[in-house]
Amino acid sequence: MRAVAALLWLQLVAAAAIAQPTATATPPQSAPVQSSRPAAGEPVPILAYYYLDHEPEGWGGDDPPLLGAYSSDDPDTLRQHVRWAKQAGIDGFLVSWSRSGKLDRRLRILAEVAAAEDFELGLVLEARRRSANTADQVASDLDHFVRSFAKLDVFRITAKPLVVWNGTATYSPQEIARAVGDRRRAVTLLASERTVEGYRRIASLVDGNAYYWSSGDPMTPAWSERMTALGREIESRRGLWIAPAVPGYRRAVGERVVDRRGGDTLRRAIAGAAASGADFVGLISWNQFADGTQVEPTRELGMAALETLALLRGGILPSAPRDQSPSVPLLAYYYIWFDPRSWQRAKKDYPLLGTYSSDDAEIMRLHVEWAKQAGIDGFIVSWKVDDDLDRRLAQLVSIARAQSFKLAIIYQGLDFERKPRPIETVRRDFDQFLARYASDSVFAVLEQPLLIWNGTWEYSRDDIESVTAGRRDRLAILAAEKRVDDYARIADLVDGDAYYWSSGDPETTPGYREKLSEMGREVHSRGGLWIAPAAPGFDGRLLGGDQVVDRRDGRTLHESALAAMLSGPDAVGLISWNEFSENTHIEPSHEYGTRYLEVVADLRGGSSPRLDFETLAVDPGTLEIRTVPPLAGLRFQLDGRALESDAGGRIRLEMATPGVHRLETLPGEGEARADGAAPADGPGSKRRIGFVGWESLDPSPARTVVVPLRRVIEAGFEIRHAVRVEFVDDAGEPVDPRRVSSILLRDNQGRRITVRGGEPIALPANAIVRRMSGLQSIDLEYRVERVEVDGANVVNEGQQRVGAGGAEPWRIRLLLHRVRFTAKDAFFRVPVGTGVELTFADGRREEVRFAAGDDGIDRILPRGELAARAMGAHGVALSVPVVLSRGQEVVTPVLTWWSLLALAVVAAVAVGALLVVSRGRRWYRLRSPGSAAD
Repeated sequence: MRAVAALLWLQLVAAAAIAQPTATATPPQSAPVQSSRPAAGEPVPILAYYYLDHEPEGWGGDDPPLLGAYSSDDPDTLRQHVRWAKQAGIDGFLVSWSRSGKLDRRLRILAEVAAAEDFELGLVLEARRRSANTADQVASDLDHFVRSFAKLDVFRITAKPLVVWNGTATYSPQEIARAVGDRRRAVTLLASERTVEGYRRIASLVDGNAYYWSSGDPMTPAWSERMTALGREIESRRGLWIAPAVPGYRRAVGERVVDRRGGDTLRRAIAGAAASGADFVGLISWNQFADGTQVEPTRELGMAALETLALLRGGILPSAPRDQSPSVPLLAYYYIWFDPRSWQRAKKDYPLLGTYSSDDAEIMRLHVEWAKQAGIDGFIVSWKVDDDLDRRLAQLVSIARAQSFKLAIIYQGLDFERKPRPIETVRRDFDQFLARYASDSVFAVLEQPLLIWNGTWEYSRDDIESVTAGRRDRLAILAAEKRVDDYARIADLVDGDAYYWSSGDPETTPGYREKLSEMGREVHSRGGLWIAPAAPGFDGRLLGGDQVVDRRDGRTLHESALAAMLSGPDAVGLISWNEFSENTHIEPSHEYGTRYLEVVADLRGGSSPRLDFETLAVDPGTLEIRTVPPLAGLRFQLDGRALESDAGGRIRLEMATPGVHRLETLPGEGEARADGAAPADGPGSKRRIGFVGWESLDPSPARTVVVPLRRVIEAGFEIRHAVRVEFVDDAGEPVDPRRVSSILLRDNQGRRITVRGGEPIALPANAIVRRMSGLQSIDLEYRVERVEVDGANVVNEGQQRVGAGGAEPWRIRLLLHRVRFTAKDAFFRVPVGTGVELTFADGRREEVRFAAGDDGIDRILPRGELAARAMGAHGVALSVPVVLSRGQEVVTPVLTWWSLLALAVVAAVAVGALLVVSRGRRWYRLRSPGSAAD
């Protein structure tokens, strides 16, 4: 029996030794994921953790979402989340999921929304969500995800759908191996280990690691040390690394707190994550409110976190949704004190309607009409008892009633010297208003007629009570206090507060948003109505002040309106329609045209005003057309008159008369000179240039221009270059482009382009985007995401970057490796056979025959895995697993009859030797001293 066992053992050892090929041979499994770490200076993509378990009845806490107590079933809410995230520069969501009917439904809704918005998703498999989540259940969940979702295009953050297995630390390597199986062929699977040791124990079973560290403080050395250590370990094993970043942390229960530090925590966390060599930053989180890590806009924190991200990522400041609070009226402060002499004092801008009188009913009618078109619900009219003001108010009431437009009153409680009016006068004026207008529906803005008492801070409690007592049953009387303490002094005597804050700057005034939110909470806590202010800008220098709030081409109005909405108002008070002395006006004017009504229309879903030019008596001035980017030789036509842009991409025209004109861009032969732009392939070169759109990105070639309201017209153009592509293998040798079936490119704006391998490519060199300041041309750079050869991706995702311009062809290096296949006798190493059979990872088989007189064949093959076996040899051909990661020679061994005979001889000699040794030992024992006694 010993001899037989020894013979079998020797045969196994010999066969194993002979079967070793020259190439590296490993068990077939998914090839390692190649790191896509950005080059130095490139931003690291940000993926925000996203939760789908929110229910309307489950919300609580001190700071609810700006969108209210939403359900994760609501596609409109999910759509707003995706749009906000994209605006702020977030590249995708990592969606928390485990297998259930509810989460499946919500994940499908989110996937549909993301697909429509061109947004990407990954998955966080919550393996610890169920109490008994075994490795087999994890495997079942993975299979369900692959069947149900993995084929959707939105799951393409990496070449294969990205899945983070949350909770790997609670499983043994054996359990993880059983759950993973061959599923890494279908998904990129990341662990969620917290330490280097934890990742190291399972690194060979996964494609990388995503560390969810919500309570870590990036300001501490320990945080940086852990990030750096994990990043180095993961990089050394060629895995993907998703490093965590948090804006702050605060649980309802517990003492651990990470302060947000006004956005500094988030800035440091993102910078530290990138410095650790991360492929992606895992932003914790979009909407995990329980940990206080959310960046989703909230009532108290507003959009501060998204604004920080937008500044870091070069995004745009996110905007509040138009339909966020359709029940909140927008009321513009309106002044009826104008006569022709008024325009001679403290004015630097003038209405397009001329230096009008507030007695002009046609002016009032146009004001109401324009305001309604833009989305303004009513005017807050500045008034006191006065013959002129009484007459004008009555006229405005009649006009507003006819157009179903609302009115409220801001009572002038202070005189021209800013001193309080006598209290008897105030009571008399209130009574006169009540007697005349209390029952008029035009004043039913918030159910009751609304009257704001400007200057309440100059009156005692007794004086205020003498006015409001007995009148609040028919009239909602609001104070105009500026501070919480001042409002608290009289809160029980009034019905709320309207803060007239025209000189605050939402971008530079410290605590601007916090002050509005604090005022709103105080008013509402006492059951009052809260009217929050918003203004387009401020300049009071002609009134003797020195404060200026820049308009920033509409951004100031946009931001102040957003801050007002975040304070939870019952109405927003827009300062102002026509306060020209403080320069807060939004009425169409010489300097600004209709710009600020357009901003209001954009915020409210309204439309730009239609102007009656028969009423305008203004100088039309100069009209300028600008191309973006600056391009010379582009042709336009204005009312049939041919125009051409100069070297700076401009056309300037002196307009003779106001009116509506037709402007159009003219198509050429498809090419134009680009002397005014920075040429990418030499001065005077020919490039294909296409019209993208006007300043609103309206792509219609023809448009109307209203003069004098439009002083500057912008036209955006896309420049395309024809690009030649060359391919080389890993040794730098040319590759026939006909082997390349497709190329997937992704530009730095996140857009993907797929082209066929052998075809010429015409790629945009720039993208036209709309900013608050106008159109902007962004130079495009492309990352090679995928090149497909023989069904395999032969590039590392995002590793190669190319620009659209330049005369030199693109040279894309492919992970194609030159492999020489031979077939040899396993024992005598002599050539045998007529060729080799290759079996690829996808099951495809290919027979490759040797040329006459050659004992092998060279093939250039894509990276991946295959098995090779000799053909046409007499004997047992052994299959050799091969991992193609470099050029190599692969020897496929064959156990020929001569090899088997030689093995038998070797085995026989070995058995004989064992028998001789065994008998020698027995003889020695028999002859050794003492054996006789035994």
